Amino acid sequence: MLNFTWGIIMNIIGAVGAMVVMALGAKPQKHAGNFMFKIGHNWGGVSLGIFSFVCHEAEQHTFDHEFGHSIQNALYGPAFPFVVAIPSAARYWEFTIKEKKGIKIEEDYDDAWFEGQATEWGTENAKDW
Repeated sequence: MLNFTWGIIMNIIGAVGAMVVMALGAKPQKHAGNFMFKIGHNWGGVSLGIFSFVCHEAEQHTFDHEFGHSIQNALYGPAFPFVVAIPSAARYWEFTIKEKKGIKIEEDYDDAWFEGQATEWGTENAKDW
């Protein structure tokens, strides 16, 4: 319920994104408490409230991780974009750029508190749905 009150900002953005990808032919799938859309290839995923967008190659770990971000959105509400979403996007691009340049990445993606928390919360709570 918090995603529709405290976390409404990201849900509105996610709903607009969902309408766009559905207009382009994507079909929603249900994963835990999220509506998930598979679009594109080889890019990972993003959560906008209860709407998750993942690449076609995404696996269970990614589904659960993005669900964890939706839990964070419900709890952090209007602060979510600043304490989780923007830092998460920056981390994704940092890792992607390093990978493309052949720079060895010494840390695990989940070492950042917001990524580890999303994986932990998503994995733990997805099985309760």
